[in-house]
Amino acid sequence: MKGRPWLRLRAGRSCDDPAMLYAFTDGSTRGSHAAVLVRAGALVQEECRWRPPTRTRNVGAEWDAFVLGLELAPPRARVTIVVDLLWIHAQLIDVRRTLDAEIVEKLERARALVATKQLDLTLVHHDGHQTDASDFTRWNARADALCDAKAREQAPPAKKKTKKK
Repeated sequence: MKGRPWLRLRAGRSCDDPAMLYAFTDGSTRGSHAAVLVRAGALVQEECRWRPPTRTRNVGAEWDAFVLGLELAPPRARVTIVVDLLWIHAQLIDVRRTLDAEIVEKLERARALVATKQLDLTLVHHDGHQTDASDFTRWNARADALCDAKAREQAPPAKKKTKKK
């Protein structure tokens, strides 16, 4: 691709390879992050966590979700990991630098998990909030919905507004 020679287009958006584990990850500015694992089009495992939002906002939560997906993957698995933030893949393969200490720590954690677990990764970027009927859109939307639900669950109670007299 022009300007991104390290990026290749993928022809399909289905989870049809039975030997492949697909991990869909998403993070929210509100601190929630989720991973949904799928094999042959069927849900294998899903998990959503929350931590207080940080100054890295959505980027940090997207990294938390990516790391969660790697944590849930079994050792020596073939994993296609699908994210909606292209920076994650770019930073993972060293074509985009980051100097932010929080992101560097998450990047190092991800690399350590890949190495320790001997994961065979395929990295896929799939824009979030799409409306097509593909597996990628379906499972990305599931990760997004988990994040929304967790963020609402963790939200502080709304303050009552009072009218001034």
